[in-house]
Amino acid sequence: RAGGHSENDLYIVFRDGEGWSAPKNLGPGINRPGTAGVFTPFVSSDGNTLYYAARFVAYDALPAQALSYGEMVARLRSPGNGAGDLYSQPWDANGYR
Repeated sequence: RAGGHSENDLYIVFRDGEGWSAPKNLGPGINRPGTAGVFTPFVSSDGNTLYYAARFVAYDALPAQALSYGEMVARLRSPGNGAGDLYSQPWDANGYR
């Protein structure tokens, strides 16, 4: 959709009588610029936490000095390495109505 924040944003819709509400973008807190995708969203059983996976295409700048093999491996295996991470945040669907 035009007007999104990332390559493929998450939206929310609500059941409205016999139909559905218009899709509403979840905003830049979830659909962050530099994200190649936000995937597999689900809400906890108590409805208070949103979980999703995201992959960022913009990497942090490399350090000014060369990294050792061990430091590079640790960097590649850490969160934010561009391969995708899992996120959670407080959730209240009614805030989007």
